[in-house]
Amino acid sequence: MNEVILVGRLGHDPETRYTKTGKAVCNLSIGVNEKIKRGNGYELVTTWHRIVLWQGLAEDAQSLRKGQPVRVTGFQKSRTWTGRDGGTRTTVEIIAEQFTVLDSLPQPATSAPAKPKSNGGVPRAQIPDDEIPY
Repeated sequence: MNEVILVGRLGHDPETRYTKTGKAVCNLSIGVNEKIKRGNGYELVTTWHRIVLWQGLAEDAQSLRKGQPVRVTGFQKSRTWTGRDGGTRTTVEIIAEQFTVLDSLPQPATSAPAKPKSNGGVPRAQIPDDEIPY
């Protein structure tokens, strides 16, 4: 099963573009904090994740702003392409199926609120690899 749930803060405002066929696609980055034990204490480490939202979900994300806490549910996908210099590039992204704007980041014992935004049940197979406008 390929399912990812991330809770963190947006690293930048949403960047929405449209494919040649008119489908909305939005890119976000989410910083997720993790406490790592170092010596006698803990260090807070942030891991950044690339998030891609499609169609209605991409348009719903336009109200998001840098720094907002969100919960994203989706699946992980890697993508490879040839760069302008002819070199091969690979990235790993989370394709979002739902997102929820949070009032604050939940503590470990709490759960995220209901009312997630959803892609409306668009099957994963209908998310076009070849139309991503990068």
